[in-house]
Amino acid sequence: QEDFERNYDFQWNVPPSFKTNNLEAARLCLEVAKSHLKASKDNLNAGHNMVAAYMCRMVVEMCVKSVELTCTRTYTKTHDIKQIIVSLPEMEIKEDLLVAWRENVPNILKNYSDIFYKGLNRYTGEDPREFFQLHQGEIKEGIKQVDRDFVNICEDHLLKFENNC
Repeated sequence: QEDFERNYDFQWNVPPSFKTNNLEAARLCLEVAKSHLKASKDNLNAGHNMVAAYMCRMVVEMCVKSVELTCTRTYTKTHDIKQIIVSLPEMEIKEDLLVAWRENVPNILKNYSDIFYKGLNRYTGEDPREFFQLHQGEIKEGIKQVDRDFVNICEDHLLKFENNC
């Protein structure tokens, strides 16, 4: 079974009660998300708004993948956060994450490519650094929302699993 999972990256996607999870990896993902959150704040304070936006979005992605690892052995390789949340089994946190993603995360942070390649996919004359400078307030608000709605909620979720082991 181990060899099969390692070679084919296969996921059963069964509920957490069957102990087919990877809590060590879930904890690591969440701790990385926390360090990304600090990096996002530091970059925003230093005026590196584009990097701050990217790191903030990565916080959301790593938090969601941390939750995913409480019910699977590996996480998906996609950057589509909504798709990851939708694919989670029915559990209390799923709806919380969906609402937080839909209603609380500023649009400027939602699309990976719009952050990473803003104005670079095709030449528009727009400097992405200037765009993110103009939207610094949205990024700052996004950092607060992500800390509250993803880091804290996912931390509580993971602690429930860690405390039951």
